[in-house]
Amino acid sequence: MFFIAAFVMGVVFLSHHSDNLSSEARNSIEDVYGNMSYKGRIIEIHKIRRGGRTYAIACIDLDYSNVEDFHRFDKISAFRIKNNVASLPVGFIGETLVEPAKSILESNYVEVNLQNSSKMVFYSNNKITASKDLYYRSSNLREEDLLVCDNK
Repeated sequence: MFFIAAFVMGVVFLSHHSDNLSSEARNSIEDVYGNMSYKGRIIEIHKIRRGGRTYAIACIDLDYSNVEDFHRFDKISAFRIKNNVASLPVGFIGETLVEPAKSILESNYVEVNLQNSSKMVFYSNNKITASKDLYYRSSNLREEDLLVCDNK
């Protein structure tokens, strides 16, 4: 009986801790990136394999941005704009592509937080292929990963 109670308490604690971390990340991303908006053509999406998982960074040739050069990398988020090219973390994409990762990887244009929508909208052939909440998570990336777009 004691072990069952301890197990249940452990699950509740881990769930609560995970919710707090997720809430902290959302709030941090909103504070840092909430007023930033941009759009542009996706030049290339780099796949980065680390820790047994595959992540992606989209290189975006900007048509519009309300910020100039920008660089941020910390335990929660990552993003870079340099010479009118943005390095945007797309997140975990996996080995076997499933929606929405497949749609994002096939996209050729993106609009981010236009009109303070808090959305990233991906397009292919002028049709929306995927839409997701603002995502700048640095999950398993390294700061130097943001440099993959510099020669585009």
